[in-house]
Amino acid sequence: MPLEALVDGLSANPALPSAMVERLLRYGQGFGRVAGRPDLSAGQVEAILGSTHPWLRRTLALNEHLDAAVRLRLAADDDPAIRRAVAGRAPASARELFERLIRDPAPDVRRELARTDRVPHDLRARLAHEPDPDVRAELAKWWTQAPEPARRTLLTDPENRVRAAASPALPAAEMERILTLAGV
Repeated sequence: MPLEALVDGLSANPALPSAMVERLLRYGQGFGRVAGRPDLSAGQVEAILGSTHPWLRRTLALNEHLDAAVRLRLAADDDPAIRRAVAGRAPASARELFERLIRDPAPDVRRELARTDRVPHDLRARLAHEPDPDVRAELAKWWTQAPEPARRTLLTDPENRVRAAASPALPAAEMERILTLAGV
């Protein structure tokens, strides 16, 4: 087994002493898994947040054991992949984080929010009015139980791909009405 694979395995080992976790963080070359540990100290989290290695910060953003303040700092990262990762793993209680990311300049981040059922419904409904049709289409595809106003907005969207994505969310009664109107 290559030495790098052994070191990578050690980075996820729950018995790895804190001092050795810090050695891996200082080394920082390819051992991003260490940032996913549930037992990171505040100092270790700070070291990762200050790292120039994006894979360490991205793995930290995917770590489900972070507090809200760390998530908010990751939501301000310059790298949209890191903001997208934190958007996809944030708990439903992270309203402040979702409020920030719903206005993110990167469409990939907003698409991730469209897929995420942990986003509060009132914030998620804003995405139905999103300027980027890919974000609206993603919302229509993933939010099949959208409230009536959001669903109606998506079903009447000017973009075909958004309407097509929203169609599976159409209630059976509405499908019947459309077929009847069409004479089918």
